[in-house]
Amino acid sequence: MSDSRQRRCNGSRLIHRYLHHAGPAIASELERKAQRQLRKGIGILKVAKLVGLGTGTVHRIKREMDA
Repeated sequence: MSDSRQRRCNGSRLIHRYLHHAGPAIASELERKAQRQLRKGIGILKVAKLVGLGTGTVHRIKREMDA
């Protein structure tokens, strides 16, 4: 494979990863429950377990709240 073609392939792969990085959308009710728990001062791990979401999802919710 030529060098320029390989660069084009790698670039499209990176774009594909970036565009499809986020997981499926979560129900708004679950997000509200997580936000309520986070506002109470409960930690990310405990909120994830209580609400039934992944820790990464709860972390994203917390980051969005702080922004």
